Amino acid sequence: MSKKKITIYSLLVFVALLSVLNFRFISTQAKFFSLEKEIAEHPARQELGAYFLPIVIADTGSIPRKSSAPASTNSNLYLNLPSIGISAPIVLETSKDPNVIYKTLERGVVHFAGTPMPGEAGTSIILGHSSAYPWYQGKYGSVFALLNKLSVGDIFQIQTGGKILSYKVTDSLIFSPFSDQDTLAKFEQSDGSSVLLVSCWPVGTNYKRLAVKAELI
Repeated sequence: MSKKKITIYSLLVFVALLSVLNFRFISTQAKFFSLEKEIAEHPARQELGAYFLPIVIADTGSIPRKSSAPASTNSNLYLNLPSIGISAPIVLETSKDPNVIYKTLERGVVHFAGTPMPGEAGTSIILGHSSAYPWYQGKYGSVFALLNKLSVGDIFQIQTGGKILSYKVTDSLIFSPFSDQDTLAKFEQSDGSSVLLVSCWPVGTNYKRLAVKAELI
């Protein structure tokens, strides 16, 4: 076999493996682009109030389609990002152990222990996966795969019991969790009540983090 053929076959194998390992992300992106116009024109994109929260454009699969948080989350908090068709329960995790958090992320997005609860003064941090291996257990392995598509001015909501909190996206930041602590500390600062949605970035790696900041309105 010639060197040229070996190179071509090697590239094909590499692409195939990359596609398999990032299947959740690729399928999520495909769903988003196929429904992008419908999401943009949906009433939930323009209106606030109780009607806004249950509307989820995403299909079942890696992005769940439910209107209330499952009892197993031990939480009455629910996150809805209609501009990108995402809906998920917010799990209250008391541990900061990465292994514990990783396991808890199988049940939804996770409120990072030690940060304020949504609606309280300060900045609440909510973590979610942007991608996961095909054998990953859980339905939320790519729940934040489209986080980078949130734009300044986008509005999303968090349901807490019978109360609905509305947030407006104000900024975003890509940072290294190992060397950008000062930058992140400044980014977290809030005079009111804010939320940071955080995930690994770029999708398919854990090299950096993407944080999207939103203020309570």
